[in-house]
Amino acid sequence: MVARIALGSFKGYRRTWVRPDVLAGLTVWAVLVPEPLSYAALTAALAITVGLIALAAGLMRLGFLAALISEPELKGFIIGLALTTLVGQVRDVLHTATAEGEPPLFETVEQAIQNLAH
Repeated sequence: MVARIALGSFKGYRRTWVRPDVLAGLTVWAVLVPEPLSYAALTAALAITVGLIALAAGLMRLGFLAALISEPELKGFIIGLALTTLVGQVRDVLHTATAEGEPPLFETVEQAIQNLAH
């Protein structure tokens, strides 16, 4: 039955359309596929770079530099990171992302509170 439906959709399709359709498909693939792959490659390269820097700092015994960062700065960074992660998850759960992209942090929180009130 699926084959009948699939083959039925080709009714009226001309063989001369195959080449332009394949070319159009390859063009779309060439534009859309490399973007996520480049992000993945960039992320991997960044992770390796940060790992090598951390390894070098450890080998040079530079751990004492962490003591120079004040506790409020560390807490602020950690809390900011946690809030950013939490709001990113809320966006996915509540589907607040739009066609223009993800709304800013506070707008997402406001939308989440409004959605919970309804």
